[in-house]
Amino acid sequence: MGADPTTDGRDPRSGSPVAPETDESAFFVVGIGASAGGLEAVSALLRRVTYDGAAFIVVQHLAPNQTSMLTELLGRASRLAVETIEDGVLIQRNHVYVCPPNAVLCLEGNLIRLLAPGGNRPEMPIDAFFRSLAENRGLKAMGVVMSGTGTDGTFGLAAIKAAGGITFVQEPTSAKFDGMPRSARDSGAADFCLAPEAIADEILRVSSHPYLQPA
Repeated sequence: MGADPTTDGRDPRSGSPVAPETDESAFFVVGIGASAGGLEAVSALLRRVTYDGAAFIVVQHLAPNQTSMLTELLGRASRLAVETIEDGVLIQRNHVYVCPPNAVLCLEGNLIRLLAPGGNRPEMPIDAFFRSLAENRGLKAMGVVMSGTGTDGTFGLAAIKAAGGITFVQEPTSAKFDGMPRSARDSGAADFCLAPEAIADEILRVSSHPYLQPA
């Protein structure tokens, strides 16, 4: 598991003290949706990410009763803290949050909530989370659709774009399974269509831009 760069209350780059987060909309939250072939793509993206001040939330299609090693595997790839989401967890900068199997996510303020399985659970968990992300973070939302089959993520990415957020799609030729990224790209919902490493570079560039940071 990656080390937590903020537990001592200091900025990991400068070593200066960091004030407690008081504005829940002050930093970017990056939603990453993937399915088949997504481990390789998400790992490549996170391997490239440094301490940029954003938070990352990963939603990958998993079998309901599957024992997932996703958190551990992404923790090996990322320099950020990586943890499996529990209901009510507080979003923090420079953390990666991984959705557990058989769960659907939504945001309430600066908390991640897990919707109970069954009942009226959405069939498209990436779309559902992206819509919640768009409503919750607006201009400070980013959405990324990566390798996978089907169309999950396409409509959610459009919601993020409509809310003023920034949207990314993995370039289909770089994806192990191109159904999801191709659907999102062809819908016109993507601001950028790039390989995973280039998506990471663009996220870092945008989230560290002084004009996009809170005063």
